[in-house]
Amino acid sequence: MKVKAPTEIKAVDFEVDKITCQGCVNFIEKNISEIEGVTNVRANLAESSVNVRYQPGRIDLNSIRKRLDNINYNVKTSRANIQIEGMHCASCVSKIENEISRLEGVVDIHVNLADQTARVEYIHQIIDLGRILKRIESLGYKASHQEDEIEKEGLKKDYHSRLLRNFKIALPFTALIFFLSHLGMFGIRPLGQQTTFIILFILALPVQFYCGRRFYVGFWKSLKNATASMDTLVAVGTSAAFLYSVIATFYPSLLTSVDQNVAVYYDTAAIIITLILFGRLLESRAKNATSAEIEKLIRLEGRTALVERDGKERQVDRADVETGNIVIIKPGSKLPVDGVVVDGFSSVDESMLTGESLPREIKPGDRVFAGSINKTGRFKFEARAVGDDTVLSKIVESVKQIITSRAPIQRLADKVAAVFVPAVMLIAAVAFVLWMILPADTNLTFALMIFIAVLIIACPCALGLATPTAIMVGSSRGAREGILIKSAEVLERVQKIDTVVFDKTGTLSEGRPHVDEFKNLGNFDSRRILSLATALEKASEHPLSEAVIVYATEKGVDEFEVKDFEAVPGRGLRGKIDDSQVHLGNLAFMKDEGVNLSNAEQHTGGLKSNGKTVLLLAVDFSLEGIVYISDLIKPEAEDVIAELKESGRSVWLLSGDNKSAAESVGRQLGIDNILAEVMPHEKSHHIKSLKAAGNKVAMVGDGVNDAPALAEADIGIALGSGTDVALAFSDITLIGENLHGVTKALKLSETTLKTIKQNLVWAFGYNVVAIPLAAGLLYPFAGILLSPVVASAAMAFSSIFVVSNSLRLRRLQL
Repeated sequence: MKVKAPTEIKAVDFEVDKITCQGCVNFIEKNISEIEGVTNVRANLAESSVNVRYQPGRIDLNSIRKRLDNINYNVKTSRANIQIEGMHCASCVSKIENEISRLEGVVDIHVNLADQTARVEYIHQIIDLGRILKRIESLGYKASHQEDEIEKEGLKKDYHSRLLRNFKIALPFTALIFFLSHLGMFGIRPLGQQTTFIILFILALPVQFYCGRRFYVGFWKSLKNATASMDTLVAVGTSAAFLYSVIATFYPSLLTSVDQNVAVYYDTAAIIITLILFGRLLESRAKNATSAEIEKLIRLEGRTALVERDGKERQVDRADVETGNIVIIKPGSKLPVDGVVVDGFSSVDESMLTGESLPREIKPGDRVFAGSINKTGRFKFEARAVGDDTVLSKIVESVKQIITSRAPIQRLADKVAAVFVPAVMLIAAVAFVLWMILPADTNLTFALMIFIAVLIIACPCALGLATPTAIMVGSSRGAREGILIKSAEVLERVQKIDTVVFDKTGTLSEGRPHVDEFKNLGNFDSRRILSLATALEKASEHPLSEAVIVYATEKGVDEFEVKDFEAVPGRGLRGKIDDSQVHLGNLAFMKDEGVNLSNAEQHTGGLKSNGKTVLLLAVDFSLEGIVYISDLIKPEAEDVIAELKESGRSVWLLSGDNKSAAESVGRQLGIDNILAEVMPHEKSHHIKSLKAAGNKVAMVGDGVNDAPALAEADIGIALGSGTDVALAFSDITLIGENLHGVTKALKLSETTLKTIKQNLVWAFGYNVVAIPLAAGLLYPFAGILLSPVVASAAMAFSSIFVVSNSLRLRRLQL
């Protein structure tokens, strides 16, 4: 009787967010148990974990993880940066991503050919990083956990130095091989043909198997994994030339039946290897240059810090600085962490963070950021953000995220790369066979040269480098200007933007209201009126309160106690002071409260049209004072609006201010489209309406109050100092408050995308033209035929062109 094998059951523990009550436990267990293939679920409230028993043949872990994420209990994952050595083409990227993504427990992986890195997200309870590294190495690459950018730079230099060493060895041998191979052209044959062949064989050995060893190692490991790469093409192509030459040298009789003119092609194999090494050397140098901007950012942070501990000044490593430490900064020093100045005055150079060339004057209470350089004075600040929480660290992390992200435009290149090398090998084999059997005037040597030329001229490298090099250089260039672009997809959406919507307060304006004028209507002295206003405002949290308090304090005020205080949102304040009923607010509020306004209109009516906010002060229901408040427009706002309009984009102003104030700002700046009296929660609805009308909308706001609108827009642009909210809801974050960052960001995005398109057109166009040419397509009609040597030079140039074109972005004037 046949015994049925027991069903395999596996168990895994997922760490998840936010299991806060028994209701969560029940909800999770119900949802996950419904998945086919899950046999048992136990959610643990105390450890915030979910134990799942499942049948591997019926369900995979990623499906379970996605279900947990979908019901808003996100599985905690680990992320790691991996340095990979030995990637040369888009096929390498495709191979690594496909193989690693199949590993159980790997959530996501993005490989960057230009930077030779991978960012992997995985569930550490299921798979560890060591296993991932071993799998990458089994594919034929060197892989190591990248914990430090400086360490990564060392690995890059090591790879570059090995390439240089191999090239320096190959070059003299190849030159000698070329010289001896072509002496016969000048009628010089001092050693005889057979002796010359043997000498060439000996000279070719170190080039083929020492300098070219990397190609064979890559080819062998690809073969073991049933894949193919650029190394496969080079190894097969040069080996074909080398083996043919070995047979011609030692067993020429085997070839005379198919080829009467037996010759050797040691020079072809050697020149191909040397040229490809030279091409990779130049490519390595260029790729190192693409990541130079990121390394500049990393090196901005001071490596050490001078802190106060136990009443003494101590020099410590930057990593040892803790939140709350008092850090001492001397003239010329780099700031190691973010914080708030507590003592001293100085000016700091923040140009590498914000793009602002002029140093910023700082005083106690001002924020300062890691990477800034202290210019003159000595000051102390309290550390508020350390390690990965500094603005500079967030900038670097943002750049890393975008360079490993995929632009939609790259999808076609990825699909082609997956089948490119096998397709090229098939074309080469078909061309070899056809040239052997069809023409009467060709022979084995002719067909072999065609075969080698097709293999060598094909360039998957350019396809793989086209997008990531441009994104890397562009995003790094942006980071230098304080422009953080969230992903490569954003670049494509930016080019479609035809409408830009600005929030007013804090975006177009300084966001710091100040009192322009105060009018006393005569029944009390000005000091008392301002004292009453200050007493109410001190109990309020309204943005205008600080402006009134600062103004009144400068004039001199008395302290009063407020009783029965009440704030009416969007209207005003009321309370009792010295047995008098005091109101402070807008005109509508005064009318609602029954204040006598017989003398108000002559003072308030005309000023509204000038965009000022008018606050009325009433004592015992009699109007006694008027405060005029305005928010200064940023000096660069008018130029930025004009530049956007010149580019053909429509500009809108979105404001919570009254209509007259918003229209006044619009007139000053040349904005015709005004949306006024908009509550914060209504802003996203207006963005949705603009999109529904067929517009592609960019929203520019401060990243906090405008978060829903930023998220709703096609492109959200947040001004600020790298706050978590800004980074979370915006597609582009501008470090700093200068509005020129908006036009710079749009220009950078458009130019980067244009560069990507140029690279892809070149990469596809080159291969579409070069491969048929190398296969001899034009030979019967025009007698045009590419030698393998010319093919190898063209292939090397193709990659260098793509990288060099991307490097032009470093010099882009924003």
